[in-house]
Amino acid sequence: MAPETVAVIGASTDPGKASGRTLRYLRHYGFHGRGYAVNPARDEVQGFASYPSVKDVPEPVDLAMIVTSGKHVHAALRDCVEQEIPSVIIVSAGFAETGEEGRAMQAELEACVAGSKTRVLGPNCVGLVSTRVNLGATINTGLDQDRFQFRNSGVALLSQSGAMGAFIFSTCQGKGVGLGTMLSTGNEMDITLTDMLNASIDDSEVTSIVGYIEGMRDGRGFIEALERAQDAGKPIAMMKAGRSDTGQKAIASHTGVLAGSDKVYDAVFEQYGVHRLDTIRDLADYVELAAVEHVTPGPRLSIATTSGGAGILAADYAERFGLTLAEWSTEWQQQLATALPGYSALGNPIDMTGAGGRPEVLAPVLDTLLAHPDTDVPVLMVGNLENNEAALVDLIAEKATASPKPLVVVWVGGSGRPLSELSRRGVPCFDEPLDALRAIAARSPRHRGGRAGSHFAHDTTRAAQARELIARSGATAALDEAVSKQLLALYGVDVVQERVAHDSEGAGAAAAQIGFPVVLKALHADLHHKSEVGGVQVGLESEQVVRDAAEKMARRIRDEQGLDIDFTVQQMVAQGHEVLVGLKRDADFGLTLVIGAGGTQAELLDDVVVRLPVLDDEEIARTLGRLRINALLSGFRGAPPADVDALVRTIRGVITMSAEIGDLIDGLDLNPVIVGDRGRGAVAVDAVVFVRREVGN
Repeated sequence: MAPETVAVIGASTDPGKASGRTLRYLRHYGFHGRGYAVNPARDEVQGFASYPSVKDVPEPVDLAMIVTSGKHVHAALRDCVEQEIPSVIIVSAGFAETGEEGRAMQAELEACVAGSKTRVLGPNCVGLVSTRVNLGATINTGLDQDRFQFRNSGVALLSQSGAMGAFIFSTCQGKGVGLGTMLSTGNEMDITLTDMLNASIDDSEVTSIVGYIEGMRDGRGFIEALERAQDAGKPIAMMKAGRSDTGQKAIASHTGVLAGSDKVYDAVFEQYGVHRLDTIRDLADYVELAAVEHVTPGPRLSIATTSGGAGILAADYAERFGLTLAEWSTEWQQQLATALPGYSALGNPIDMTGAGGRPEVLAPVLDTLLAHPDTDVPVLMVGNLENNEAALVDLIAEKATASPKPLVVVWVGGSGRPLSELSRRGVPCFDEPLDALRAIAARSPRHRGGRAGSHFAHDTTRAAQARELIARSGATAALDEAVSKQLLALYGVDVVQERVAHDSEGAGAAAAQIGFPVVLKALHADLHHKSEVGGVQVGLESEQVVRDAAEKMARRIRDEQGLDIDFTVQQMVAQGHEVLVGLKRDADFGLTLVIGAGGTQAELLDDVVVRLPVLDDEEIARTLGRLRINALLSGFRGAPPADVDALVRTIRGVITMSAEIGDLIDGLDLNPVIVGDRGRGAVAVDAVVFVRREVGN
């Protein structure tokens, strides 16, 4: 509910100071409610009644905004708590963002509100803007101008950076594009971005949500909010800072190296239909469409242009962004022909030639374009046309307003006035075809991913067996390869035939039982990359060769690594495609699924996809299709296709294991899984399961 009374604590008489801006914004933008100043030295501040304390304000305060210096914040917040003011914004900085002393000061604020009825936004934030009630409870200097009045829409902007939120808000409002709310969360001492995301989902006037984020403290809560947004049908687009993995510490596996934190955010966004945008301009373009259209009906475009070359360019961009060009039947092309010169191209894109810049020609073309039943999004592309721009703007705005479909305009060159005028009149208008097509793609419906536990039945007996196996191992860091494979076998993952031996004699005997040739591997829970320390020998053809290799391997690893090893003797697996399948625990979001090129190519190619481990078989297959090695799996240049179905079953087993006993697992590395030709299966020949540290303690 919008606040009716706002008190600015520490308000300055100087409207140019940060502490004086909010009162100025309340007056300038015409706040629908009542504003008060709290300044013990004044009876009046910038035309607002002023009181020594918020306790002295003559009516209940809905929202208090603290703009005092840091040392006075605690006392001001205490007064708000005592008055049971429901909402407080702390703009003041100098808290947890500054170091140990600041963290201690922020802890005092947390203690002050603990158990109270007061909720706090900040500290160290720029506040909020609600264009519904013309409330500028902010120090955002983007409001320091007369270029715009607030323009409302159903779009809510949430930002973990005050400056970035301010930049985006000002960019949108300056172009005449509506934003319903802008809110920055600052240090998130109390109210988090996830809290505001949930509030926006529950707000019936919010139709779309955009955000700028730097990191989530409660990944599970964030995911639950994204699920709620899907259920509510509210699209979300976000900028996420920090694409670099610099400084990230990963567990000792290929999986950990390949699954950087930024890829995890991509996985979360993909699973829950969040469009990730890269720049402020991308986000502002997205908002322009979101402000007039809840979500575009589909991906089919019809493009009418005064330039054949521009139409070709737009078609290229459409393909890049996964959009399609609508089919136009002969009947519909004939309707176009009645309005256009005979030399016009009536396919899609529709080349109107220069004639399309005349209102009397454009009007019937737009009527046909907007009425075409197989078109989801009509796109009009024109350029220059300064002599006719006023009439064309009026025509376009009239047709767009009357249409149930979103008309998107690209106007290149000319005076630039049509861009702001059409945007102001609710018609999305861009000066670059690339921007328009990207925004349309971002507003198109997204595939709805699965959710944890929705694709299999939980097997309590199997889960109990798996937990007992891990507990019996006594591992506190990683299971050895043999135990790891026993665990995987419980979940239907095919593993290579192998035997464990404790010495060279036993290794030779195990090899004779399996049958030659064999693979000899060092077995120790602390050896994760055995080939790098001489812990793998392949193609051994006799007992004596196996015994000699085992003795040499044990001696080398004891001398160089200080480890006394056992051995696994494995059946040689026929050649096939090497695939990596893994799990990695992300600090924010828990276990993530990693699939990519395996074997020695794993880190070399960086051909990897990170997803959340909640996929059904169809989604697994679709994910495999995004890998570069999918060309090989599909049968490259006449080679037989691989047994992708068997690989899907392997990945499904890993996903099921993560759902049933994921609380015990820090990571998993199956590298490689050997995928044979179709019908020959997929076999995990090397495996290590990293267990959580508390296990066994």
